[in-house]
Amino acid sequence: MNVALSVFRRGGEELIPLGAILPDTKSLGFAEGDEYLIERPPRQAAFYVDDAPLALDSTGGYWVWQPGFFAGEVATELEYSGSGKVVRYVLDVSPSRAKTGREQYLDYIEEILDYSPQLLLGTEPATHRLGGRSQDESSWVRYARLRCFIDRYLSCLRSIAHRPCIKQKHFREQIPIHLARRIDSTSVRRLSSNPALINALVNAGAQRAVPVIDDNRIDVPFSEPTFNNPANRVILQQLKQVSIGIEK
Repeated sequence: MNVALSVFRRGGEELIPLGAILPDTKSLGFAEGDEYLIERPPRQAAFYVDDAPLALDSTGGYWVWQPGFFAGEVATELEYSGSGKVVRYVLDVSPSRAKTGREQYLDYIEEILDYSPQLLLGTEPATHRLGGRSQDESSWVRYARLRCFIDRYLSCLRSIAHRPCIKQKHFREQIPIHLARRIDSTSVRRLSSNPALINALVNAGAQRAVPVIDDNRIDVPFSEPTFNNPANRVILQQLKQVSIGIEK
C-alpha cells in the first residue's frame, strides 16, 4: 500500500511542513529533541514507533512524536484498525541537522576500523550464541529476528502453498478381478497361487461355463498423490518451531 503521510515540525506556535514520508523509503530530516506531527489518514489507524503507539494531538488529526537521542534509523508502522494491513516506514533521526544518523554512524565505524580493528572485533570470546537455534537466547532476540525476516519468510510460505510438493504414494490392494485395471509381475506371481481363479479365467476366455469360486480377488498395484512426504514434513516441523517460539 502506497500511503504517503504528511509530516510537520513544531516551531513554537507554528507548524513547519517537512513533506511526506513514503513506505519502505528512508525519510531524512528528523532530529533529536524536535517535536513532529504526522498527519493521520481518513481511515481509522494507529501509528507505531519501535512497537510503541503514538498519541494523537488535541485535534485528533495528527500523531505526535518527539524522538530522544537516537542517531540512526527508526522503524515505524501504520496499521489500519481491524484489517491487519501494515505499512512500514523508515525515519532517519540525526543528533544534528548537518548530518544523517546512518551516514555519521558509518563514518564512526570506518574511523575506528582504520585506527584499530581490535576495538570493533574485541579480544574476548563470544559469551552468547546467537547463531542457529541457541537455547539461551532471549525472547526479545527471537522476536527481533522474526520481525526482520517475517516478510521474506511469509512470501516463501505462500509460494510453497501455491505449488506444494506432491509425491505419489504406492500401495497394493486385493480387489475382485473384474475391477482390476492394471497388473504387474507381482500380480502374476501371486495369481499363480490361486489355480481355481486361473481356471475360471481360461474358461471365460474360451467361452465355456465359468465355475463359481469363493476367492476371485487379485493383488494389484495402486498409486495416489499425497502431501505426506519428507519435504512437506520438514516445512511442517519448522512451522511448529516458529509457532512455539512466538508463543514463548
